Amino acid sequence: MRHIYVPDTQVRPGVPTDHLAWVAAYIVEKQPDRIIVGGDWWDFPSLSSYEEAGGETLEGARVAEDIWVGNEAFKKFAAPIKAEIQRQKKNRIKSPWDPSCDFTDGNHDDRIDRVPKGAVKWKGLIGSHLLDTQNFTRHPFLQILWRDDI
Repeated sequence: MRHIYVPDTQVRPGVPTDHLAWVAAYIVEKQPDRIIVGGDWWDFPSLSSYEEAGGETLEGARVAEDIWVGNEAFKKFAAPIKAEIQRQKKNRIKSPWDPSCDFTDGNHDDRIDRVPKGAVKWKGLIGSHLLDTQNFTRHPFLQILWRDDI
């Protein structure tokens, strides 16, 4: 079994994400059996508990923008992978590439689930259900993911 592990992208507004398409191109070229995105895809600077509310560091930071930027980056990452899988199925390749795709929530991704835990008025309105991981199997923060004895 061949694995590709993509950790800690920490996507945030204003930071280039072109490299994610290059990572996806590499994955398509190598066609591993498993693709594992190791969390902290979204950085969520707007939800940082280390910064003081109303402080200069958080000036202009918006949760909606953090979500959108991370979702768009994940689409950019997943699109070439999906396209190659579909191409092979369409062309009836004898053994089409069909990797398992996992996403493990990191502590930064988990920031969005801490909001309703701290203020229940946000329950159902804000949370990780807003994070679009393009049909990768999601695994909650701190849940151990075992694949092939790894």
